[in-house]
Amino acid sequence: MAHAVASILCRNLSRLRINPALTALQIHKNYSDSSLWKPGPPPVTEEQRRAAAAKYNLIPEDYDVWDEKEGYGDYPKFQAAGFDARDPFDDYDDEYDRYFYGEPVHIDSILWGPAGMNPDWQSYKPAWYYPLMSFGFVFTWILLDSILDYYDIRINGAVKPKQYPGADKVHYTFDPAYD
Repeated sequence: MAHAVASILCRNLSRLRINPALTALQIHKNYSDSSLWKPGPPPVTEEQRRAAAAKYNLIPEDYDVWDEKEGYGDYPKFQAAGFDARDPFDDYDDEYDRYFYGEPVHIDSILWGPAGMNPDWQSYKPAWYYPLMSFGFVFTWILLDSILDYYDIRINGAVKPKQYPGADKVHYTFDPAYD
């Protein structure tokens, strides 16, 4: 599949008089260096901690590091604030996600956008409510289907007899001749 897409792309680029090899190199040069966005190793000394705090525009008192087992490196750990907790009338640089330019975001913030979940949400229903509703719905559906099947109740209404073309022709079917 990838070979087919690459061949179609190269064929279309050759029509535009663009060298596909140079285009691939340009794309690689501009978009392949993901190490620029990769967090560094977790800080060990106080000097490294201050440098990491400055890297993420935080004061050293606010900078807290994730546990080393999490694998997030020197990325800062701070309290989760969902989309609903942000001021809706502030002048954000990214108005859709409500972020300012250069603002460090929580590591799981992609889950909390305008169409995502809210980390501050609390359910006011007991823990047994959700499984009971799920199994109750399935059980009710099966029970209703069993009752309708047992008493031979049809919901979709009467069905007209099948129409065959030609009134004087004989049509053979595999249906039984008796009812």
